[in-house]
Amino acid sequence: HLYSRRTALSIGDCDIPFCIQSCSKALNYAINVAEHGQAFVHNYLGKEPSGVGFNQIRLDKNGLPHNPMINPGAISCCSVIKKDESLADRFDFVTSEYKKMAGGEFVGFSNATFLSEK
Repeated sequence: HLYSRRTALSIGDCDIPFCIQSCSKALNYAINVAEHGQAFVHNYLGKEPSGVGFNQIRLDKNGLPHNPMINPGAISCCSVIKKDESLADRFDFVTSEYKKMAGGEFVGFSNATFLSEK
C-alpha cells in the first residue's frame, strides 16, 4: 500500500499476510530510539558494521553487539523495549507500534513461524 493524502494505492499481493522476520530488526530499532533516544540505545549496542554474517555471535571491542541489524544486536535492542514490563505487555506494545507503522493495517502473529525459529 502507498498512502498519499488518505488515498491508498495497492499493487500485487498486498492483502496476503506475510512474515516480516528480520525486517523487524529495523522496526524494533526505530521503536527503541523513539522510546529512549539514540544515546540510551547505543549503551546496549554499537552502530558500526560487523564484517560478519547476520547470525554470527560476535561483539565489538567494547563488548557490545556491532549494530541492531545483526542477530546479537537485534536481541539486545529488543531487551530494552519496555524492559520493566511483563512479556505480554511488551508484546502488546510492540504489536501496537508495528500497527502504527503499517498505517493501521492488520498486524498478526504466526505461532507456527515462531516455533520454527526455535
